[in-house]
Amino acid sequence: EFENPVDASITPTDWVPLRVVVKAKTVDVYVGPVKSPTLEARKLGQLDRGMIGLWTGNGSDGDFANLRITPMK
Repeated sequence: EFENPVDASITPTDWVPLRVVVKAKTVDVYVGPVKSPTLEARKLGQLDRGMIGLWTGNGSDGDFANLRITPMK
């Protein structure tokens, strides 16, 4: 439910554009230059504001660049 494959052209060791859209009941994740969500998952909590946490796994250093957090319009 919370995992989906990404386009095979995505190289996991390269910089990958990622967009996360948090809605009232769902979270949509766009990986790479796609127009439709790579993953659509139900939101686990009820919070609609507050702090944002970023988690990386599988031994990743968790490098981020050009990180922007913007409210939906």
